[in-house]
Amino acid sequence: MSADDETLTARARKARVDSMQRHVLVCTAGDCPSGEAVATAMKHGVALAGARDRIGVLETLCTSICKGDGATVVVYPEGTWYGSVDVELAERIVAEHLLDGQEISDEVFLRNPLGDPPSR
Repeated sequence: MSADDETLTARARKARVDSMQRHVLVCTAGDCPSGEAVATAMKHGVALAGARDRIGVLETLCTSICKGDGATVVVYPEGTWYGSVDVELAERIVAEHLLDGQEISDEVFLRNPLGDPPSR
């Protein structure tokens, strides 16, 4: 293993990537006006619940799939896509989906769950 690989491995351990059960991607591109506030609210909610070791909230650039005036939020491994997310909906996603395991069906516009990797 190279020194660069060892550095990345150490960073991943520090960030607790190996214990993550869910990854949440929040679009914070300029076209998603609420993106920064949504990401902040979700990170805060996850931290308050003491779940930062199992739920990672990551800010991303454009997902190329926008729906309305709010941010796009994607939850993996379920592959649940929420559109037009504002802070209020972000708080619901944390409480209901991320912590209680119940997706908010009427707010979902796409489902693309991760499955087994394709065979080569």
